[in-house]
Amino acid sequence: MSKETMVMTVDHHSHQVGNAVYRFRLRWMALEPRWSSRTVRYLLEIEARIDGRPPCAIVHVLTQAATSRADLLRLVDARLEEELRSERLVGASA
Repeated sequence: MSKETMVMTVDHHSHQVGNAVYRFRLRWMALEPRWSSRTVRYLLEIEARIDGRPPCAIVHVLTQAATSRADLLRLVDARLEEELRSERLVGASA
């Protein structure tokens, strides 16, 4: 998947968690150094928002350039849900 396709895929995606619909925006992507892997991989920083409010979560996803659209979106959704769960646990213990 090209960089432009990754940006478009993430920026046009939304995911519902509970009653909230999160929309995503890819903030930046970095190419992982070639010496660490034989395949091209990217680290993505993605912000999640609800209804145009300020970002409520920032998630990081490491993915291969050869990933499919469906696999990329599954990674993004899973990472958001993990981030939201950890925030709830931290909030409950504070």
